[in-house]
Amino acid sequence: MTILLTGYTGNVGVEIARQLASHRILAVVQDVACAPQLDGVKLIEGSLEHLPGAVQEETEVIVHAAASVAFKSPLEELRRTNVDGTAALLEFARGCPRLRRFVHVSTICVHGDRTGAMTETPVDGDPLFVNGYEQSKWEAEQLVLDSELPAEIVRLAIVAGSERDGAVRRPGALHHALYWLYKGLIPMIPGTPEAGVDLISTEFAARVIASTVDAAPQPGRIVHASAGSAAPRLAELLDFLAVFFAKQLSAARAGQGAPAAPARNQDRTLLRRRSRHRQHQPASRVFRRTLRHLHRGWRARPFRLRRLRSGSLGGARHPPANSFMNTLEYTPAFVAARLRLCLPRFASQLSDPSAEIGGPALDSIDSVEFLCVIHEAFGVRLTESEFHPRQTIGGLMAHIAQEANLL
Repeated sequence: MTILLTGYTGNVGVEIARQLASHRILAVVQDVACAPQLDGVKLIEGSLEHLPGAVQEETEVIVHAAASVAFKSPLEELRRTNVDGTAALLEFARGCPRLRRFVHVSTICVHGDRTGAMTETPVDGDPLFVNGYEQSKWEAEQLVLDSELPAEIVRLAIVAGSERDGAVRRPGALHHALYWLYKGLIPMIPGTPEAGVDLISTEFAARVIASTVDAAPQPGRIVHASAGSAAPRLAELLDFLAVFFAKQLSAARAGQGAPAAPARNQDRTLLRRRSRHRQHQPASRVFRRTLRHLHRGWRARPFRLRRLRSGSLGGARHPPANSFMNTLEYTPAFVAARLRLCLPRFASQLSDPSAEIGGPALDSIDSVEFLCVIHEAFGVRLTESEFHPRQTIGGLMAHIAQEANLL
């Protein structure tokens, strides 16, 4: 079959192409020069709104995996890609004389803030959404289901990383949250200890999509690529992370480099869990490899590790995790508090916003060390010109906060 694939340069696109290697793949990309090259994959330069007419004649299956996953973007901006882009591709599909099926890649997040078991059926009613991404993907699903095309939907759970080596092509909300946890910026995760965290691997997501393509067509079918009952509980994941982070920090303090991830017996609860899908890797295995991969890019430095825990915020109904993450912003006071942890010998001096960097109290600070600490703690690279003796602590903290919020 000839398959038109969108989202080839996204998090799972390349793996989808690998899983469908027995077919002829036409991958739509915006820049051919920057796209990965795979045998059997023909790169087609274009966009969802502007596809070459010649492709229409030969396309038999469309796999629509392109989407914007920018959770914090305004709804109207997300609609341009996730809703309008889907509408344009559906219109293109109507003009394909050989079309057999249209497979739309969606997300389990279309259920919004609903709780309990999520069924493989259309989400009826008007769900309450946590962010614009969820709403835009739900609206796209409605377009697909109402299209009268031979359409099917595959909803993905949280794609953690590769089950082979933990590689993450494009870090998402999960990976940013892991980094914040690692740096000690989030002392508590909103949620109940028994809440499931549905993690799957990149390969598993692609396998489910490929098996849907290769199966007999069932217009209107919805499939969940998820761990289901095998998903680890939140408390188990936090315990796992605490062990992993503690080992990394101990090694960093001792100057030994990064040690191996926690041994298998240290996450035996996770290892007992298996998905109903035979090809699904245990969550702990995928998670371990993803953490190893991510940690290579995290330059560890000793800092205070707060106890990771789940909680209900004093008995009140906790906000959704995505909503909580979106409210995290750097402030000058937060930056100063973070630096006092990283440079404890200058804690009292850094508490005075009016103190000058080159003043008597701070004249022993090595500027290179200070700039390195700022980069490691906040990901902000300042130059020597931005770190001058007459600048006040308060002014520098405000500058770091501004730069950090732009990342």
